[in-house]
Amino acid sequence: MSETQIQTVIETGASLGVGLLLAIALAKMFAISFTLHSGFLGGLIFPLFFIGANVGYAVSLAVAQVHPTVGMVCLKN
Repeated sequence: MSETQIQTVIETGASLGVGLLLAIALAKMFAISFTLHSGFLGGLIFPLFFIGANVGYAVSLAVAQVHPTVGMVCLKN
């Protein structure tokens, strides 16, 4: 599911703002931690890509010199 959510971040991230993008990333970190440590099955790779995409987009909004694509790719890996 996270792989399709990244497209939504790309389309609407600028309107969400830095604070909300970071809050979404933090909430996703909490959700991953809760589900994996509770014994539920689920992936770890795509949610981490989603977190990196959110944080990278937030960095690109906060620092004008960072292009959104560069920010998202650098923090996604």
